[in-house]
Amino acid sequence: MPTFEQLWNFRPTVLSTAVEDWQRTARDLDELADEARDGMRAKAAEGSWEGQNAAVSRQFVFTTTTQFRYAHRQARAVHAMIRDFRDTQEALVRRLTEIVDDAGGRGLHVGPDGRVTAREAAPDTSERPGDTAAADSQAAIQSLTAEIEAVLAESAECDATVARALRDIVGEDRDFFAPPGLLGLENAEQTQGEADAREAIALIGSDAFDDIEGTERLNELLEANRGNEHFAAALATGLGASGTLDFWARTLNHTGSDDPTDTYTADVVRLRENFGHVLGEATRSDDPDMAAWEQDVVALGMQRFGPETTVRPYGFQLMSDLLNNGTYDGDFLTSYGDALLAADRGQTVGGAPFWEQAADPAAYRELVGDAFRLDPMTGFLHALSGDPAAANTFLGATEPEDNLHYLLDERQHGQVTEELAEGGGLASYAALGDALTAATTGMSPTDPAADPAERGPEQVRVLDRAVGILAGQGNDFPEDLRQPMAQILVGQGEVTHETATDLDDSAPLDSRQLFDVVTQLSRDPDAYLTLNEGMNYALVESFQDPRTYDGQGLNPEDTLHRAGRTVGFLEEARNAALTVEARQETADSVTVARLESVVLGAALRYVPYAGPALAETGGLVSANWLQGEIDRIEGDWTLETHRVSALRQDQLEALGRAWYVANTGFAESTTGFSLADGLFEEINQSADMSGSLAAGEPDGR
Repeated sequence: MPTFEQLWNFRPTVLSTAVEDWQRTARDLDELADEARDGMRAKAAEGSWEGQNAAVSRQFVFTTTTQFRYAHRQARAVHAMIRDFRDTQEALVRRLTEIVDDAGGRGLHVGPDGRVTAREAAPDTSERPGDTAAADSQAAIQSLTAEIEAVLAESAECDATVARALRDIVGEDRDFFAPPGLLGLENAEQTQGEADAREAIALIGSDAFDDIEGTERLNELLEANRGNEHFAAALATGLGASGTLDFWARTLNHTGSDDPTDTYTADVVRLRENFGHVLGEATRSDDPDMAAWEQDVVALGMQRFGPETTVRPYGFQLMSDLLNNGTYDGDFLTSYGDALLAADRGQTVGGAPFWEQAADPAAYRELVGDAFRLDPMTGFLHALSGDPAAANTFLGATEPEDNLHYLLDERQHGQVTEELAEGGGLASYAALGDALTAATTGMSPTDPAADPAERGPEQVRVLDRAVGILAGQGNDFPEDLRQPMAQILVGQGEVTHETATDLDDSAPLDSRQLFDVVTQLSRDPDAYLTLNEGMNYALVESFQDPRTYDGQGLNPEDTLHRAGRTVGFLEEARNAALTVEARQETADSVTVARLESVVLGAALRYVPYAGPALAETGGLVSANWLQGEIDRIEGDWTLETHRVSALRQDQLEALGRAWYVANTGFAESTTGFSLADGLFEEINQSADMSGSLAAGEPDGR
């Protein structure tokens, strides 16, 4: 793969010269071929040759003139390949330039080695926790790094395809002036892909893949054709749905006579990733035969596969294991999910417990370890999270089944064998949280390089139902869903803000249900931090874009009052959470030492509208909020002893100053809203009032 510096410094001059030379060569050979055909070949055909060498001589002339034509075709093919290669690499350089410009706009820097870093920040003299510039978000760095790696990988793939195509065009010595079958980059990808797919299918069919050499060759073929839809579709349809699932069952359940070596195990783990990516590419291809493959995979979901000597997994378990890698077509995912959910609901045991008893964990984890999930819902939901539109369709469906209600409230997750996600927590819940994030925000949490989809009523509709379902669970709210829901509410910060300030039941969500959900989130230190930091960005953004969720304009004083009410709403929910923790004697409060080590900016990942200016101002507000949280813990302050305006004095003052910057003209010309005359009283009163309303105390404290 080329380095960032190599592609960045790519100059097309030499290639452009070669393109012109080969274009000229093709034109000259075209003229020679015409002359040979009209001259020598025509005369040979018309001549009356006799004798022993007549047939040989005539054939020699005919062959020679034909080779002139083939030489022209080869020159034309070489010209097309070099031209396509140059054009593709130039386009990739332009994409790199756009990424570098985007990084600069986010306050980041891309070095000569392609490494994305934060620009050197000014020294921190505030001594407040969390004052690292929010624009230096690690999430933004990861996103840009992923984009750069994708461009470099595409460049390498193009280079390999063209190199192989040029060898095929020229051929071996004995094939000089043979008719070429390649006319350009796309044609080369199809020809090479289909040939490699035939080799892979033959390798699988012969069982020769079931050793180190065979598995490594399969990996070579799959990796060489990443992004080649012709290879992907030819491999999937060539194996067929049953052959695909049977191959993967046999691979996981090692049939070799010897214990698998570390090398072979590593090769299978690599094969799992490569095979998943290729199948995803196949579902997104234009191949008409893939429709039948997809239908058959769904139909085979409850059929067992693998060696008869083991407790064999179901088709759903095998396919969902592959779904953990790659990007799959949305229509395929929704039809697969409908069938899986119906099967999941139909079992007497119900949900995860059924699947965890359906196969032998030891046999199917011998090679890939705990990455093989017995619960097929995990892999499916993970794949669904990569396609926000499909996630919204599936989780928003209420017919023939209410998918969201079943997954959030009815299904048993991991009751028999706890399959843990990276970092802890049940894997199925982690995947459900990711899918719900995609469905409600339009952002894919599994793809940091993906642009957020347009957010609209469809996303809010699913969010509203999720809030209602989870609010109804009270203190049984799943702990594993607290952090995902905090991220979702930040991603839909405008909706959350609108609902928290609702006074007439006109908000997009039910404010009482939202309060109950925020209360449960506030019981978790990480979710609490994510939600409050993220909402500070939403509040600052509301000053810069003074409109309601449905697009109605707001007066400057309204935006100030609304910000105060949201602070009060969040504070009252935190107070309710502390009450629950104390009553249940399970208090696990955020310690001061932990808060002092917090680096703010992580929540920016979930804020789709964040720019450098918003990040800087919102980061300052969050730093003041964090200091207030530390003061509150150290002083053992509660809403029973202090008003919201006292608990959140620093945060409210920072918000007031941010509002003043956005509305200086109004503030200085309106009595009671300048920095020296009433601004802070206005936002403080709104915060105190909202805290009372959220607590169900309309008359105030």
